[in-house]
Amino acid sequence: MKWDLIKLQKELLQKYPDIDKLREKSRFHTEMMNGGLIIGCLAFAFIFILGDGETKLISFVSLVIYMIIVFQATSHRDDFKKFFDSIKHEYIAAMLKQIDSSFEYSSESLPLEDVQQTGLFDIKYTESLQGNDYFNGNYKGVKLQIGEISFESKDSKKGDNFFKPSTLIIAEFNKTINSETIIFDNEFYDNGGTKKDDSLQVISHYKNNSIALENPEFEAAFSTSSNDEIEARYLLSYSFMERLLNLKYQLDKCKINVAFSNNKVAILLYNKQIFEPSLSKSVKEDRIFIRFQKETVTILKIVDALRLNERIWK
Repeated sequence: MKWDLIKLQKELLQKYPDIDKLREKSRFHTEMMNGGLIIGCLAFAFIFILGDGETKLISFVSLVIYMIIVFQATSHRDDFKKFFDSIKHEYIAAMLKQIDSSFEYSSESLPLEDVQQTGLFDIKYTESLQGNDYFNGNYKGVKLQIGEISFESKDSKKGDNFFKPSTLIIAEFNKTINSETIIFDNEFYDNGGTKKDDSLQVISHYKNNSIALENPEFEAAFSTSSNDEIEARYLLSYSFMERLLNLKYQLDKCKINVAFSNNKVAILLYNKQIFEPSLSKSVKEDRIFIRFQKETVTILKIVDALRLNERIWK
């Protein structure tokens, strides 16, 4: 498999020999933007501290104009990603086939109806669903749908902070679920159960009764709500809670929400993107498709980690 992926990389470089020049240009513009913003903010802070009222107002207006100029001058910072996204389809599809021949890849989003049915998101925000890198198949006997999702904010002030692009996994399993049970990562909320960041409003909040489970470590990391406490306790066995905790640590403590609904389990890996090219390394140095393959296998290990391919709920 490794040599096939290296061959895939060579094909990419042969077909698009200037791709690394484009990457370097985007990297340069990104570094220019970051450096420019830092210098501008430091200059503004210095003047704000030492200046009088009129000077502060002038410096603020100047900072706004300066930032607009910086953004305009570094407009090519996203060119590499946009170009790579436009050509990657056949390469990602081939890479996924090497992992499992059942996988079908699309640059489109997960179907809106499937995302809504997970119960993980506030329905009123889901109409703005955006996404890409969607693939599905039958992995180790489990029907899987995986894709990167985001939501567009109607509030322009929130911008990119509304909902960070994340990976959503939807898996079917062999058990009829009559209830809705959702596991919330406590890192999303403060001690009072309020979301720490208003930009996370798209993520579903407690809709049902809170369930206390007999696992202090799990309770410290997650909160659970369900409209059927008996079924929730049946689903969330002690061993399942331990596996979910281990999964969180394996994914570098990535924020994870899990929902059991409509005969499926959905897992949100918040702020975890897939199939993203690197700006800091050349395509050859990055060994891009080998990296993508490793990232995909890590995500697929969720099937093993949570034993989704075992009929543990029958």
